[in-house]
Amino acid sequence: MRIGLFSVFILLLALCSFAEADVGLMLDGSVGVGMSELTGAGHASIYLSRACPETPVKLRTCAPGEQGSVISNYEDFGERAAYDWNVVPLSVFLYGVEDARQRPLIATLEMLKALRERQRVTRLRGVCGETGCPDTAHWRDQIGEALIREIYVFAVSTTPQQDEAFIEKFNARANLNRYNGFTRNCADFAREVMNLYFPGSTHADYLNDFFITSPKAISRSFTHYSVERPALDFHVVRYAQLPGAFRHSDDPRHGTEVSFRSARWLLLLLTRPHELTLFAATYAVTGRFNPYHELQRRPSIIAGNLIEQRDAARRRGDHKAAHEVTAQLKAERVRLLGDDAGWDAYRARFQELLRSAIADGVIERHEDLHRFLSEVAAFGHTTFDAQGSPWLEITERGAAHRIGLTRGTVLAAGSDRALASRLLLTRMDAVLHQKKKYREPWEQTVEDQQMADALFGPAIQNGSADVAEAGPWQGHVAAAGNRH
Repeated sequence: MRIGLFSVFILLLALCSFAEADVGLMLDGSVGVGMSELTGAGHASIYLSRACPETPVKLRTCAPGEQGSVISNYEDFGERAAYDWNVVPLSVFLYGVEDARQRPLIATLEMLKALRERQRVTRLRGVCGETGCPDTAHWRDQIGEALIREIYVFAVSTTPQQDEAFIEKFNARANLNRYNGFTRNCADFAREVMNLYFPGSTHADYLNDFFITSPKAISRSFTHYSVERPALDFHVVRYAQLPGAFRHSDDPRHGTEVSFRSARWLLLLLTRPHELTLFAATYAVTGRFNPYHELQRRPSIIAGNLIEQRDAARRRGDHKAAHEVTAQLKAERVRLLGDDAGWDAYRARFQELLRSAIADGVIERHEDLHRFLSEVAAFGHTTFDAQGSPWLEITERGAAHRIGLTRGTVLAAGSDRALASRLLLTRMDAVLHQKKKYREPWEQTVEDQQMADALFGPAIQNGSADVAEAGPWQGHVAAAGNRH
């Protein structure tokens, strides 16, 4: 029960802290599909904390406790009308679920398809009709995006009056598709929305993007605009891509940046060294922008305020105050992002848990964790409980096993303990193998360890779990072991 309450607390805290970011420009990683296969540009969307969906194509003011929404623009949603944009709740956009507490711990293709299909036949039915919304259309790209790509949010505060005016103005406009990859793409749409709130806050970088608006360009210009205006409470939120079966998304890039970072274009341009040198120099002088560095600087409103306090103390020559504020700023960054000492301790604890799992027969060797996701893909089927939380069902040799796929259900009654152990260890292992800049928020990492501690403490280390006959799910715990 303590773990469950802690899970709820952390998720509510995360949602409440994000709710302070009333408007956010979302920069989505590139998954190499469509134009991004050539450009590496990624995608741009808009987060609004006070605007919620009345329908997928109409906004309303959020009621108390609602999470806000994401507005997306694509070439073709495949719906019964040619809409310019759709709006979905934030947690649906990120994780394909109505409540962020129901978000899955891992990502697989079968799970993503199940999440999208559930939303298609419920939330999107009004715009899909009985036969609309084919699987190949872009309606699916507004559901469960954090399963397949990393997402940055460059966030600022607004007033309720600004949000109400925006909702009224946006609803009054004709929602008709005007998409054009060169002159009105997703970045042009997002730029238009942000400039409705803050005129002149975002603009294209035609020099580095060859006269096309890119998501990275508008993110860069909006960051510069916001940093110069401390009253906006600018900060950066990152939604890490969930560990799982999908290749990690690529960082969004400018056009000139692609020329020397993409192997495909670099090999071509090596035959034209003058152009390659020009592109690299242009980017280095005018286009450099690293979203992860911005996250490290301002991972919260508190961090942004501390930066202003530190800089003010330096300007007035108060070195003691500047030093004290700098220490507070470092502590705030460590709280959200962790530090080397924390990650080293986490890695050491994972090794302890791994040894315990091997000793107790949950897995035979470390390499078994690398096969867990492929086994899930081969033998698993995603279902949903009455609250909408995803579960994984396994049927092997006539025996059915279930495992909760969320923080709230992985330790619940009926969730197979050995499968839960393998899932949590697989997740921890995947996080530790990620590049530092791709890791999930530190609070979530600590919670993963606490859940694993709960499993390997009373249930396995004390020998209360029964190991079933070996098979494709070797070492899974029989139903008698599903106690905690």
